[in-house]
Amino acid sequence: MVVSPQTAIFDDYLEKKLRALLEAMVDGLLRDKPSDIDAFCLNWLVDWHRQHDPSDREELQSLTAERDALLARRNKLRDELLAAGQVLPAAEVKVPQDEETTEPEAASA
Repeated sequence: MVVSPQTAIFDDYLEKKLRALLEAMVDGLLRDKPSDIDAFCLNWLVDWHRQHDPSDREELQSLTAERDALLARRNKLRDELLAAGQVLPAAEVKVPQDEETTEPEAASA
């Protein structure tokens, strides 16, 4: 058998993109043995997409990076205040009880 560059591309695609998805779907098919395979596969793919939606992962990564930057900024400011001899009060964490709760007013510096 002669392996062409096209075959290598197909193999790479199958290995990187489809293997995990197909193995999981075949596992579900063998486990559940549905009578309506088409409906099962459609529902399975919808659920799989919901759990593996790349846009959710991108948003999560973005929010995590933003949180990390804010925490680093907070730590830097806290260290600067401590170096200047400021005494920091214990932080109070306020959790809103419902959606109608308004945000607390910013304290003046």
